[in-house]
Amino acid sequence: MNNVKLIFDVLIYSFLSFVIVDWLYSWEPIFSINKSVDNVYTYTASSDVKAIALTLISSVFLPIVVGAFLHHDLHMRVLRFLKVTNKTSRDTAWDDVFTNTDRYITVHLKNGNRLTGWPMYYSNSPDEGFLYIYEPAWVDDDNQYLETNSHGVLVNKDEIEFVEFLKQDDERGNESE
Repeated sequence: MNNVKLIFDVLIYSFLSFVIVDWLYSWEPIFSINKSVDNVYTYTASSDVKAIALTLISSVFLPIVVGAFLHHDLHMRVLRFLKVTNKTSRDTAWDDVFTNTDRYITVHLKNGNRLTGWPMYYSNSPDEGFLYIYEPAWVDDDNQYLETNSHGVLVNKDEIEFVEFLKQDDERGNESE
């Protein structure tokens, strides 16, 4: 099923690339195959550098722009603003939270231990559920940090009870009052 979606995506991007180039520049096909009356095929490549350049540029930049648009959820932001929906384009809340939240986390493990650090990498799906915690530190019962002196720790979802997203300094305000 994934290959069918990939083929479908390629066809859509190819069509959109053709539409963009045709709209910007009246052009001839880059490659053409001609059959003569005596069944001889001739292959002709276009020498139109502008058409070739526009085709290559649209083939590269169109998927980049669409990918950035989808990754940053811009189309659904507009729909949420218009009150058409309250959903995002991402598959899970797991992906939404880790994509939109830039903050340190504390991972509460099923064995009672806590690990805090920066979520450098994470699975797009909670079903895979791996978190790579950069510069991790164990949190003891007195909420003191015990540095691990490691680059990072890969935590499997099967070990995670829940993930806590820590407040940033500017969100804490004056908590002592």
